[in-house]
Amino acid sequence: MARFLVETTHTARECTWALKKALQSDPAFVTRFEWGCKDGEHRGWAIMEAVDKFAIHDMVPRVVRPYTRIVELNQFSPEEARAYHEALLPTYSRVAALSVA
Repeated sequence: MARFLVETTHTARECTWALKKALQSDPAFVTRFEWGCKDGEHRGWAIMEAVDKFAIHDMVPRVVRPYTRIVELNQFSPEEARAYHEALLPTYSRVAALSVA
């Protein structure tokens, strides 16, 4: 199973409406998230596990899907991080060369 960061957002004006709609659709949805609403940051974050992004997408109530971002998470060992970034260096070098020209 893969792990995903799920972020959903709404405005202060939409806060009560979004909560009401989410509770009507799937009451458990609200409890899976950490919310920033009380601090004025009208977003919720959760780390969820699923086979792929599509499975996560299906878990999100339809009404808030347009306001939801799903990011697959990964961890690197120090060696993996170095190898990953070294593989990207030629790409970044070409982009930098184009922007200077």
